[in-house]
Amino acid sequence: MTPRGVRNSNPGNLRFDPSNRWQGRATMEQRSPEQLREREFEVFVSPEYGIRAIAVLLTTYFDRYGLNTLDRIIPRYAPSSENNTEAYIRSVAAATGFQPAQPLDLHDYATMKALVVAIIKHENGQQPYSDAVIDLGLAMAGFKRPPKPLRQSRTLAGSAIAGTASAGSMALEAAQSVEEIRWALLPIADVLDWMQYALAALAIVGAGLAIYARVKDNARRV
Repeated sequence: MTPRGVRNSNPGNLRFDPSNRWQGRATMEQRSPEQLREREFEVFVSPEYGIRAIAVLLTTYFDRYGLNTLDRIIPRYAPSSENNTEAYIRSVAAATGFQPAQPLDLHDYATMKALVVAIIKHENGQQPYSDAVIDLGLAMAGFKRPPKPLRQSRTLAGSAIAGTASAGSMALEAAQSVEEIRWALLPIADVLDWMQYALAALAIVGAGLAIYARVKDNARRV
């Protein structure tokens, strides 16, 4: 059977509170027949909105109340009147690697993502969402995913050292450099839309022009 939090697109199992005007809260018209019976917990139109709500709530704990450790965050999120709070803390600590009393920066992307994923798993007994869904939910809460560093091209590094190479060998290295940059961008291009493909192409052209200028400079020195 599908867990309640997953069924409601509310994987953090946030309780319904009419004073909270959550973005993406499902209207009665938007609910499935199964969701129409829900009275205790929030129902969102998609899991991304439910993930956003977890991140927004945890950020509020951090900013407004200064709650920055698991042993302070979890009792507020899952009070002992309804939960085995100590077991919850142990579960999240084991999943994230954070110690219960370890100070955390809840504005840090990786920290927030680890907490959200651990909470979803504890609340539902599973974490059924892809990285893309988690990342979109966090983006909707204002979290910007840090860019992955592009791998350094060995050819470019080598050509920087070989400053006395001839213009002919520099031209060959230039071609190899552009090829390496193209392959370095391929894993990224697999998940980008057409606009980002264009930006990646421009980056390759720019790299080629810069290397060509270097070749010309070296040719003048010969």
